[in-house]
Parts: sequence; C-alpha cells; structure tokens
Amino acid sequence: MIKHLKPYMVFMVILAMLVPLLDCSKKPIFKKLAPTLLWKKDQVTIEAASGSKHMWSGLSIQNDFFIPTKTIAKFIVWKEKAGEREIEIKYLLEGKPVEVFINDKKCFMLTPRYNKLSDFKTTATFSKGFNFIEFRREKKTKLKFKSLRLGNETARKTYYHLPEGEELTLFHPAGSGAISLDGKGQLHIKKVEFASGQKKLSETNISAGVFSGSKTYAFDFQTMGFLQLSTKKGNFNISGYTFKKEAEKKSQLKIDTKGFLKKKPNIYIFLIDGCQASHLGTYKYHRNTSPNIDRFSKDGVIFDNAYANATFTRSSVASIFTGFYPNRHKLRILAHQLPSGLFMLPEFLKKIGYRTALFTEAGNISQFFGFAQGIDNYRKVVRNWDSPYYLKNNIFQFFLDWQKTEGPLFTYIHHRAPHLPIIPPPPFLDIFKGGKLAANRERMIQHLDERAFTPEEVQDVVDDYDSTIRYVDHQVGKLLNTLKAQGLYDASLIIFTSDHGEALYEHGYWGHGTSVYDEASRVPLIVKFPADMKLSGRVETIVQLVDIFPTVAAFAGEKRYFDGRNLLEAITIQKEDDSFAFTTSFGHPQILGIRWRDWYYIIYLHDNSEELFNLKTDPLKNVVALKENEDLATFFRAKFLDWFNPFDNLERTSQSVDLKKLPQDDYENLKSLGYIN
Repeated sequence: MIKHLKPYMVFMVILAMLVPLLDCSKKPIFKKLAPTLLWKKDQVTIEAASGSKHMWSGLSIQNDFFIPTKTIAKFIVWKEKAGEREIEIKYLLEGKPVEVFINDKKCFMLTPRYNKLSDFKTTATFSKGFNFIEFRREKKTKLKFKSLRLGNETARKTYYHLPEGEELTLFHPAGSGAISLDGKGQLHIKKVEFASGQKKLSETNISAGVFSGSKTYAFDFQTMGFLQLSTKKGNFNISGYTFKKEAEKKSQLKIDTKGFLKKKPNIYIFLIDGCQASHLGTYKYHRNTSPNIDRFSKDGVIFDNAYANATFTRSSVASIFTGFYPNRHKLRILAHQLPSGLFMLPEFLKKIGYRTALFTEAGNISQFFGFAQGIDNYRKVVRNWDSPYYLKNNIFQFFLDWQKTEGPLFTYIHHRAPHLPIIPPPPFLDIFKGGKLAANRERMIQHLDERAFTPEEVQDVVDDYDSTIRYVDHQVGKLLNTLKAQGLYDASLIIFTSDHGEALYEHGYWGHGTSVYDEASRVPLIVKFPADMKLSGRVETIVQLVDIFPTVAAFAGEKRYFDGRNLLEAITIQKEDDSFAFTTSFGHPQILGIRWRDWYYIIYLHDNSEELFNLKTDPLKNVVALKENEDLATFFRAKFLDWFNPFDNLERTSQSVDLKKLPQDDYENLKSLGYIN
C-alpha cells in the first residue's frame, strides 16, 4: 500500500538517504538513479553534473564528469521511435582513440583531446526502445566526459527526471521502501503486483490539484510487480529512494545429504543434443519415442518445466559446467571458447576426490573450445555408422572401458542426436513412417531454412526427428543397463537432460540458436538420486540447467556463488513459486526468453520487439499487443533490465578463437550440424 509517512518517519528516511531537499527553481543536483529504471519518453540529455538520468555500468561520477571504471562503459537510453538522431559528446581523452558502439555496431571513434574539453558531434541511428551506447577503451587510456546529448537543442535544458508526460517504471520483488520527490505539479503513482501470475492493481494519485515542494512516500510489495510514476502536470525530481527486499523464505530441506561426501556415489550426466521435451513419452508425447528414458524416469524426479540457458550447444553446456548464465560466463557465439579462470564442475569434483571423464560426439564441446578442463579422460567420437573404426571407438565402448576405472567417477556423455539434421541408422530409420518413406529427405534436411514448408513436409521431418530420438533412447538404455548390470545404478546420481530443444516449424523456424521460443528452450530434465534418498515424482517448479552444478555442490556441502540454485529446493517447495528461467540466443544482439508462471516473454534486442505467450491457454499465440496484457509486458520489460544489469559490471570478457584453426574433424562436425557453411 502507498501512503503518506508521518513527519518523523519522513525525517528518518531523508536522513538515512543523506539527500538534501532540492530547490527546483534552480538547476538541481541529483542523486544517481538506479540503472534499471524503465523510461517512457525519449532520453535526450545525460550529464554528470545532474547525477545520471540513465547511467548503466562501468562508470562513476567525479567532479561533474563521468569517469569510466571498466574498459567498457555503457549507457542505456530509451527512444520512443527508431531513426537517426544527432549525438553530441563533451569529453577529455588521453591515450588511444575510443571506439563508440551503439547496439553492438561500431558507429564512430573519439580521438584524443588532452587538455581541452572537446565537443564532438555526429549522427547515429537508434532503435525503438532500449539503446545501448558503449565506450570501449584500452586499459591505459584515460577518458572522462561531461555529457551526452541525443536529440534536439532544447533538450539541453531538460534537467528533470520526470518532466511533464514522462513515466518511470521500476521492477520490484516483495519488500518495502520509500521514494522522495521534489517538484510542482500533479504526479500519479501506480503500483502493480502479480499474485499467481495475475495482476493486482493499486493506484494512488499523489495530488488531485497542485503538489509543490518535497514529499516522501512509502510503499510495500507483498509479491513481485512494478512501481510506476507518471507526471500529469509540471516537473518532478527523485531526490531519494530506498528499498529493502523481503528476506527469501528458504524451503526447509527435509532431505539428508550429509552422507554424500562419505559415500561419494558415481555421478553421470547423460545428455542428448537438441531434444524437445514434449517429444518424449514421459512428457506426454503420443508416440513411443523413448521407452528406456520413460522407464528411467519412474526411478527419478521429472522436472516438467526445465529450461536451457542458451539455445546453442556450447553456451548451454558452459552453463551446466559453471552454474552461470551465458551473460556471466561470456561464451555466447560460435567464435567463443570458455574463458580462462572459470571454475568448472569437473574441476570441483576432482577437488573432492572424483575421477572425471567426458565422451562427446559434438564438436561444439571439444578440447579446442576449452571443455577438457578438469577432465582425466577426454574422448571425442567421430561418428560414422558405416566405419569399422566406429565399432570400436564409440561412446558406449569408451563408457565400458571407463567403468573399469577405480572410482568415485564423474562421467559426462554427450550424444549428438537428435540434433537436426540427423537421420538415424536402421533399424530405427522410418519406424514412424507407417511404411511410407520421407519424400526428398536429403534435399529437405539440407535446406530447412530456404523456403516455406507444407504440413505434409513438416510431418516428414518430425517423423525423422522422432525416429532419431528412438535411436538415441536405445543408446541411453544401453548405458543405464550397464550400470544396473554392474550394481551401480541404485547408488548413483544420474542426470538426464538436453542442451536445448529444437524448433520443428511451430513458429516457422527449424532448429535452434537463432530463436528462443519455448520449443527451443524447454528441455527434458530427469534426476535419479541415490536410491536411499527415496526421491521420485514430478516437479512443476521452473528450473534451469544452471541449477545442476549448484545441486552437486550442495550435496558436497560446498558454498559457492552460482546463478542457479539447488534443485532440491525446487523439489521441496510447498508454496507457489515465483522462479524465473532465462534463455539467450546465439549471437549478438541477443534475443532473451523469460519463463515465469504460465507466461513466456521474448525480447529482441536488435529492435526491442516483444512477444508474449500464455503457455497454458495457447502456447503459439502472441498476445503482447492485447490491452489487458499491457502491464504484464511492462513487468517483463522491467524484469529484463533487473536481470541484465549485474552482468555488465563484470571484468570477464568473451574469449574468441580462430575457427580457421579448428581440427578437421571438429570442422566437419560443425559443418554437418549447420553451424558452418
């Protein structure tokens, strides 16, 4: 509820914030605003002397100058319409030229100006919505600047946070706070909360007439939502803001994990590449594609709403191995490798006494890209079903040999199937065709993105995809049966999953990586815990692949920072859960998918277009433009900023590799999967 504070409370809030009340008849001195404010009107003037209208990351303010503290300093500005704008920058620069990027495109350079404040002017093209302006410099180069102006001359004198017609929105989790405002006119505050995915609206008009001077207002959120301030008349400034997040109520884990370090059970991750969760029997698929996986699922915990954190193999597996989002581990495109210095799951397990192995059919997680880190036994499989060499050098044979090693063992196995375009060998080929062979199969699988497909052609590809799942299910079954025959199955921790889903033309796309639709981001996740833990059943709580490493670390009693959380918490949640899942696309600018409750939101950062789907009522219908979903779209937009902000202050940068130096077998592997033309 938003309400006036008593006088002594006003004093305490203002004293705690150490923010002097402003005289709005003069040029104001502002406190730096939170970078996650969502603006409605064009952001035009950004100057250090007035605090920051939207300072984002890698910067500090000293003596009326912005001073970059990172090699990449960034602002984010909002534009109501796309188009070309004049940009003016007042700066001092000592050292080498500084590159300026707008929305990941290099636009111009600032040349050195040692002693004189320079006024650089040019024009640049801006997108509708969010625009990221980056200043990229070398470490020894000294840059500072007074202001940026992005628009017309009259905007120079616009110093107010909330001039008439402006609207600011801030995402809020549950908690309470207070906001102090100075100005004259009429202001409207709207608080929107979402309980169980539904909107609960609370609106307060601060003044029906004229509000003049300084006021402080308290607010509290029982659940997450957003706070929105709109100026109807006059001009206002935010002179102070505090917020205390409600302490998270951790689920009491009534599961004994203390015996883990003593017993050190074998740990297995069996991953099949590019598998849509909805095409497995255990996820209610109508075809018998996965009899072995289905049987396995009865012994474990089935996570119905698990999401990959990237729809690209290398980035997604990096999230499994680090417990970090792609925006933190920085492996995001084809030319990236794992950055040095990351502490990986295999290294962690070696530290506590495990022997580690990685067997892969996927060139995306090869030694070349850094995935042998912490691995005792790394084997890359060059799959060729017709080759005599393959009969002795395949994943199953490597697995049998590895099982002879004295444990405890950690084993990661990465099957290349059912990733498109892959056709299984006999006897799995065409088992779902009903005797009718696919029309022009070879032509179709090599040219999936070149034209529109008829429903019959789509079904042909889906039939082959399902057949390939049946084939890889057989391979997984062999691994599981081996563990049973060796008496290791019950005591082991076994995780079955996929690195991403696969689009099968549901939205007019094939494959993955370039989109983050639910079919490309939702993955199967089944965890069979050691039998003495007695855990099985289904979990609807939203989880992510970044949760795998935190789960293993929690078993071992290790407390480290992760973006993910312990899956045991998801299992033991007794109340409604407000977990989010975040999935990013291949390449730049990113496409980001956010799953929350029954909703799936997508934002395309190249043009800030949005999509919104209710997965419960109609998962294929984009409802972002509906009037009743306007506040929900605002909520997700604000949540995006809240999620995105922390990653921009990281020192870690992406590490690129020269793909021309790829080993020949890795090159052929990536080419066959469509990553290299």
